[in-house]
Amino acid sequence: MPFSLQTITELKDEANALRKDLTNLQSQAEKVRHRLAAIEEILSDTQVDPVSAKQFQPSFFNGDEPMLKDVSFREAIRRILRDADRPLKAAEICSILERHGVAPGGKTDLSVRVANDLYKMKKANHVKHDNGAFCIPREPSTANSQTTNRTEHAH
Repeated sequence: MPFSLQTITELKDEANALRKDLTNLQSQAEKVRHRLAAIEEILSDTQVDPVSAKQFQPSFFNGDEPMLKDVSFREAIRRILRDADRPLKAAEICSILERHGVAPGGKTDLSVRVANDLYKMKKANHVKHDNGAFCIPREPSTANSQTTNRTEHAH
């Protein structure tokens, strides 16, 4: 049974639209795969070192800064990493947040929210990630940069 020219044109248009949709979905799938891989890398080591988590003494205990539960969720993560004596794993950060009464709000699980925020902070270069642990990148001291500048100008 032959199809009319109009039907054939409509089918071609629909096929082209479906090809375009498929291309867009494939692009989105690649982005999702990349994001999932990054989150899985963050969550890959979920073992918490209970000794270091218990010994964590944040600077806000001195009363100069608000408590962790009184600042934004991402700021709480940043302060934990700032005050830690070593890079921390996502699970360690979760443990510290829980102990200090910090909840992400909404329906998102704490570990998922921490992983999401660490991913975004890493992407924005606000945290450094190495071997499953996170830290705040240290900026070079002004004394070092002045020494470097003097050395460069001397040559």
